[in-house]
Amino acid sequence: MLIISAIYAVVFLVGVLLVRAIWIYPQELEHSRNLQQQELLTIQHLIELPQTSLEQMAADYSDRYKVVDMLDRRVLSHIFDLFSPEVMQQRQLSHVLLLRPDGETLAKFTLMGDEQELSFRSAPEWIFDWINQWQGDKPVSTIRKDRFGVGVYAATPVWDEPGHVNVGWLVFRSPLDDQAISQISRYSRVPLQIIDTSDHKIQPTSLTAAVDRAANLRQRCIVTDGGQVPLCLQIQHNDTVPEFGDLRLLTTLLIAMLLPFALWWILARLIVAPVEKITELLESNSREGLLKPILFAIPLQMQELVKLKQAYNRLIGLVMRQQHQLQELSTTDSLTRIPNRLAFDRALAEGWSRIQRRKTSIAIVMLDIDYFKPYNDHYGHPAGDAALTKVAAALVKCAQRTDEIVARYGGEEFAMIIHIDDAIELNNFRRRLKQAIRDLEIPHQYSQASSYLTISAGVAWIVESGEWLQQSSPREWMKAADVALYEAKAAGRNCTMIQILDRTIKPRLPDMRS
Repeated sequence: MLIISAIYAVVFLVGVLLVRAIWIYPQELEHSRNLQQQELLTIQHLIELPQTSLEQMAADYSDRYKVVDMLDRRVLSHIFDLFSPEVMQQRQLSHVLLLRPDGETLAKFTLMGDEQELSFRSAPEWIFDWINQWQGDKPVSTIRKDRFGVGVYAATPVWDEPGHVNVGWLVFRSPLDDQAISQISRYSRVPLQIIDTSDHKIQPTSLTAAVDRAANLRQRCIVTDGGQVPLCLQIQHNDTVPEFGDLRLLTTLLIAMLLPFALWWILARLIVAPVEKITELLESNSREGLLKPILFAIPLQMQELVKLKQAYNRLIGLVMRQQHQLQELSTTDSLTRIPNRLAFDRALAEGWSRIQRRKTSIAIVMLDIDYFKPYNDHYGHPAGDAALTKVAAALVKCAQRTDEIVARYGGEEFAMIIHIDDAIELNNFRRRLKQAIRDLEIPHQYSQASSYLTISAGVAWIVESGEWLQQSSPREWMKAADVALYEAKAAGRNCTMIQILDRTIKPRLPDMRS
């Protein structure tokens, strides 16, 4: 028996080591590599977030009439209102530049600590080269290392809306310093440290480069489109490289080799078989992406396994109920109890895919309550919340099909996706929409459009959808609705403006007012 036990122990040990060397350990290394690759992608995403945010901020400021007025007429009377030290600190801006189309620097704000400096010195030449390379009308951003350190730059053209003439550029800079990297490290839960890029021993590897093997520590850099390396990071991965012979493995081997055959037979009969069945069920659940309770045709013999099965099944029931509740909460606006923006975005994505496969006429409607801020200021936020709820209920009544959606898009803005077959139906919808709000009879003495609460609406109507929409995108559809809403506001509010999208993908703006 001793010889048999020794042979068993040796064979078992060799078998486990071979299995680990050939199968388990390579899988652990691959799993660790995948986790580390995911950590790098998370860091890259968190670094790109400030760029996107800065681009949006620059675009928002470029639409303000004060910025247009300063660049067009060279009048700087509004500049301290727009870019005070408090505003720049709140927006995390270190520099603001106002540039004329001819290359003249109209103004340059620099924030150092709590001190703000306004100068009229020319901006660095690389900024003009960078801007001139960009031919689009949308914001652009980059990461650059200058004498102030590493920073995120975002630039956007400023347009004279009536003439569509470029009156200059608005450039923002936000520092990408130790504090910003610490915040990224905190959000990603990956220890990060800035490396001095002046060290020529560093071989710059892009942060987006693939991870060829797992490592506890690695260096990655941000490489711009121009090949510049403004920032390098030392990354200490949370998922460390697994060891071939760790303590857990040795302990498991020792216990396994000392087990008597009799005990092994009992365990195999009473525990191993039920556990394998449970594991098979769990793996089946994992493959199918479903949550199913554990069921046995033959009753379990061990009370502990019975309790485990019961506890797991209770947990599955609880998780399924919570998933259903979370799904409803995540897609419902808490105030108006109608779908929120997340639900609208999902409906937009699903609808866009559907209308490319079959012909239909469908429209996005963007709505905004006119002069809602004065309403809130004078009647109070409770009254404003009540008005939002009533408007939401009225809009829901305007949607007549089950596959149409009315959602609160944000603040006092609502969005709808409705089916409109022809111009008559479109005109009926416009009238129905205006009458629904008029019937609310909500007094608004501080509105410049009416003595009652009104709305402005922009409709982007796709006529006879189909495969031709593959050349477009939902974003362009939304943009057309936003343009129509802007036109409605520019026309005095309390009206509806239409944009028609046909096979040419060129919006048309017929003068159709309520």
